[in-house]
Amino acid sequence: MNKKILLFILSTLLIFSVSAQNEEDNNKKFDSIYFYVATTLIAKDINKAFEVSDSLYRTSASNLHTIKSLMLLSSLYQQTGKPDQAIIKASEAEKIAEKIKLYEWQARISGFLSTQYRNIGIIETGKIYLDKGLKASKNITNEPQKNLYSGMVNQEVAYYHLWEKEPDKALKSAKLADEYFQKLPENPQKDYF
Repeated sequence: MNKKILLFILSTLLIFSVSAQNEEDNNKKFDSIYFYVATTLIAKDINKAFEVSDSLYRTSASNLHTIKSLMLLSSLYQQTGKPDQAIIKASEAEKIAEKIKLYEWQARISGFLSTQYRNIGIIETGKIYLDKGLKASKNITNEPQKNLYSGMVNQEVAYYHLWEKEPDKALKSAKLADEYFQKLPENPQKDYF
């Protein structure tokens, strides 16, 4: 084989290897900061949590990072009593998730939006997002994730039944949600749900 061709192939492989390693390192760094903000910083300093979340958003290296950052900001707005801003940020994330067909995130975001609309009394819009979440969850191929989001959707349905003063239907939906949650592998998240 020609030395120039061999050198070109080896240098190309090295570049791809370094790029893949850099991407993996970026994902780990991003996820570490994201997790810290979501679990620790929010409780300690909400203003700093906003600042770091906004920084994550502005420096996002991928669509997934952008979605996660927007949802982190959305959650912060929701926790600080600004549902309109929470809805705006979640809607931005939803558009990206739909565009790149990230069904897990579509389901998660739709559930979040459904809850936000229900909480502010816009029930019909909330139900639209509930249906979107259900449809998205049916496209999730990872079985534990599918069960998680199917459980969460049925949990949200139970809240709507309570809102409409239908306790029997709410109980039925809550039991169905529990059936999905029972299918989850053993972990602290399962106990939480």
